[in-house]
Amino acid sequence: MVPVQTTVLPVEQNSQIVALIGSQGISMDDILPSLIEIAGNEVINDYVLRVALKRQLDAHSLHITSSDINAEEILFHLAYSDLSRESMEQILLQRGYGPVRKQNLLWRNAALRKLVASDVSVTEASIRRMYEIIHGVSYPARIIVTTTHKEANEVFNQLQEGVSFSDLATKFSIDPSASRGGLVDPIPVADPLWPEPIRAVLPTTKLGEYTNPIFIGDRWILVLVTGKSITSGTSFEEAKEQVKKLAKLAQERFLMEKLASELQAQQSITFFNDALEQVSSTNVD
Repeated sequence: MVPVQTTVLPVEQNSQIVALIGSQGISMDDILPSLIEIAGNEVINDYVLRVALKRQLDAHSLHITSSDINAEEILFHLAYSDLSRESMEQILLQRGYGPVRKQNLLWRNAALRKLVASDVSVTEASIRRMYEIIHGVSYPARIIVTTTHKEANEVFNQLQEGVSFSDLATKFSIDPSASRGGLVDPIPVADPLWPEPIRAVLPTTKLGEYTNPIFIGDRWILVLVTGKSITSGTSFEEAKEQVKKLAKLAQERFLMEKLASELQAQQSITFFNDALEQVSSTNVD
């Protein structure tokens, strides 16, 4: 009779074996510290918010249904309508959102949206403001973003010497647009996502001219106007229903982010894992 070979694995009693390298076991204790460093803070914050949202839903006798989740899925895909479903799922995976975290994200958005619903009020002014952002005046432009005034001045001096704006953007800019020579989508003068000092200077900057370095927070920005001001040509009445929906979504998003921050700040957490406590940025007592 041939004896059966058995492999004795060095198993720690308090740590579950989660994988094998040949015959060597990998325990949860082996990989947990690294997992915590990679995503511990994000995961704990997500979970804290989930617990807080469940309490708020219970307090208001609200429930998240499959229809709510489906609605969030639709909104999610509409936000990335320029991507195929496969491309979007790949991007999510690259950002750490597999099936479990994606489902949690949809649930979280559904809960936040339901909780802020009574505070959403779309006024005529907000609709017209959204119309100006989407269909109003915008300027084709390139930008260069630097971290120091010294670099911004160096860029400005080279521009005055005739060096190409796009070449300098590629060399100096820290903005994602650097790989495109600083090219960005046309900048709407009504869009608050762009800092006000940039939007204010566009109408007074001539075609082909660039601005002086503009200080925004901890960055210096130079803007080159590359084309005449443009509009979509769509009238307010033609776009009203579309921009009304967008205005509602924008207000919901603002209120949802505000509520999420408030709920997370209110939570008290007691940690029993030193590594997790060290990486967590959640407010604790």
